[in-house]
This record gives sequence, C-alpha cells and structure tokens, in this order.
Amino acid sequence: MIPRSSLTWRPSTTSSTSMPPGMAAPSCSHRCGETGPTSASGSAPLAGRPSRRDLVLVDHLLGRCRAGSVSLHVKPYPYYVSDATAADAVACLRRLAATAGHAAEIAGRLHAAMGEGKVSLYTHEFYCAPWSFHQMPADLTSQFARATLTILKGDLNYRRLVGDRDWPPTTPFTEAVSYFPGAVAALRTLKSDVVTGLEQGTVIELDASGQPWRTDGSHGLIQVQMR
Repeated sequence: MIPRSSLTWRPSTTSSTSMPPGMAAPSCSHRCGETGPTSASGSAPLAGRPSRRDLVLVDHLLGRCRAGSVSLHVKPYPYYVSDATAADAVACLRRLAATAGHAAEIAGRLHAAMGEGKVSLYTHEFYCAPWSFHQMPADLTSQFARATLTILKGDLNYRRLVGDRDWPPTTPFTEAVSYFPGAVAALRTLKSDVVTGLEQGTVIELDASGQPWRTDGSHGLIQVQMR
C-alpha cells in the first residue's frame, strides 16, 4: 500500500491495486485508445475542491479514455454537510470556467459535452439512506448494470460497497463485491477499519508499524473488479 503523498494512479485489470487516492492527471491503461459505446458512472461524494477533481476526471475519461458518456452521481441533498449535490457540481463547473488556463479549457469541454448529452448528473434518494449497496433498488441497479465501469469514491462509499463488516483484510475484493451488477472501481482514503483485498505481507508490515493505518488517512486504495 502506498502512502497518499503520491498523486497519480493507473487503473489495471487486476482485482485489487494498492494505490494512493489522489487524482492528478491520471493515466488510464484499461480501454484508453479504444473506440466504442463505453460509458462510466461515478460518484461525487464531496463538495468543494473534491468536486473539481471529479470534473477533471470526467474530462479525462471523455478525452483520453474515450468514454462515450459519463453519468456523475450526486446526493439529492447533503447526507453529511459536505456532500455534493447537483447545485455543487454546477457551481464547481462555473468556478473552473472563471479560472484561466487549463481549468477554463476543461470547463469548456465539459459544458460542450453536457450540451451533447455525453455528461449527465444523476441522483437518487437511496444515496441518503443508511444502507449498503447490497440493498439498492432495482432502478439504481439497472443504472450500474448498463455502465461499462462504475467508479465509487470515498471511504463511506467503500463501506457501502463491500458492507460495513469486520472483513479479514485478506478477503479478496472480488469476493466482497461479487453481487455488484457491473464492473466497479473503488477509490478511497482509509478512514475506517473496513478493508479487503490486501496481501498478508502488506497487512503484517502495516500492523508492525504501530500506526493506526486503517483510520488515520495516511493510506489509500484503488481496487477494481472488471466483468
């Protein structure tokens, strides 16, 4: 597992990749350069600066990764005070547009993509319910099943994805998310005890450090289950 100080990530076809959760001009190795009706669904868990990074990622998926469309999922209202809503996403896009340089260029591309129907905002009451994704309703399940890849960000989304349970940390990520209706990638900073998909040697090394590595926000994970 790599500390958060590194800020780039590279998705892979392996089921679990220990990488930092920061996103600065990510490089895609899966599906980049391919053409076709690919689509992505992504969660935008936090308002403010995290939402700006989410928009940059959407632009990257449309451009470098040639996604045909991206649906950005937001809360219908804040479940926590910092949760992103549709209004927050629009405000962040306007903020990018008002900034000089590459940020304004990204905003221009995203605005055009929205006009063409390539980028959409989606919300569901389930996102403010106290349940894991195991209990998601049929219409939301269909949304994820239709997507080429669903990207879930944040520690809370991770716990909702694998289940807020006392998993042995070496439990395969693929086993924990086998119920999910489509391909899924989880990006999180560790801020809770729940974790899956680690190698035994990694767990031993981290436990031996004496640091609360599961909860202190010093490490992150990117884990991917392809279909």
